[in-house]
Amino acid sequence: MDALLIERWLEGAPFLSSADEASPAAARDALRSMASAHGLGAEAIAEMVLVVSELTTNQLRHARFGRIAFRAIERDGVPGIEIIAADRGPGIEDPTAALLSLPRTTGSLGAGVASVLKFSHEVDFDVRMGEGTCVWARRFARPVSRRREVAVLSRPIVGEPRSGDDATFFRRDDLLYVAIADGLGHGGPAREAASAAIEVVRRPFADHHEVFARTHEALANTRGAVMTLVEIDESAKVVMQTAVGNVSAMVVGKGGVRTFIAPSLVLGPQRDVVRGKTRTERHQLSSPYDIVLLFSDGLTTKTRLDVRDEVVRAHPLCIAHHLLEQFGRDSDDATVVVVA
Repeated sequence: MDALLIERWLEGAPFLSSADEASPAAARDALRSMASAHGLGAEAIAEMVLVVSELTTNQLRHARFGRIAFRAIERDGVPGIEIIAADRGPGIEDPTAALLSLPRTTGSLGAGVASVLKFSHEVDFDVRMGEGTCVWARRFARPVSRRREVAVLSRPIVGEPRSGDDATFFRRDDLLYVAIADGLGHGGPAREAASAAIEVVRRPFADHHEVFARTHEALANTRGAVMTLVEIDESAKVVMQTAVGNVSAMVVGKGGVRTFIAPSLVLGPQRDVVRGKTRTERHQLSSPYDIVLLFSDGLTTKTRLDVRDEVVRAHPLCIAHHLLEQFGRDSDDATVVVVA
């Protein structure tokens, strides 16, 4: 794997490397210093130190090129710290077992991940099988208003070292943006197209239609990609979706399932002009616990999630794992993003 994912995950934040047995101690000291300066209490700092220890130790034991960074954050006037741990390891082989502290396959990343959930207020995951893992763990000085957690889980088609899909999520104030791009075909050229699309999404834009027009131009010399972009307004309780091609998005809640549709176009090589052909759908979220799903066509068209299923009460990464195991196709790259 090249450096692209780690650079995207860390977004230029100063980081410490998990290079040797002294690394966890150095990370703990850095965390204590920042958390104390930012006004967190002794109990919160002590529990965050445990989170840092678990993440750095996991990187040393099971991954490669581990990096850990810290950011001072604030919500509702309450100070907090975000811990970002990124690596180029094999990914979390059995996410459900890791998060629930169940027995796992020896040698796979995952030990201690359950304690990261226990001592954090919110945790996001981006797990790319065979490529790397990033964990964002947030802890505040005291409880704050809830925001949805996110999990990305992706695996390549058998025989390829990395997926031809790419995905991202990022927050801007109360807005959460999530996107999946699926490059046509498999392997390196497909990933090149998908990653080029995702990099366009991550740049500032006025509206969804501008994103798709820019992406269409940016992919002109690639094999092309299909993509879906979802915007969730946490304060207004609204989700908006725009898509091109067969990358699916749906909202699952007590009010039922809302499936979004998309025109059969490809971003990049085809001559069709995308501007004017994309359509943004808007859906009111009925509950703070509505689940938003995005997935590539590596999952079957029968992919469904029932609010009566026990798994919907688990962390988004467990939900993503459930969907990939139940509906994933071995004949294609598969990526699923869960926001819950």
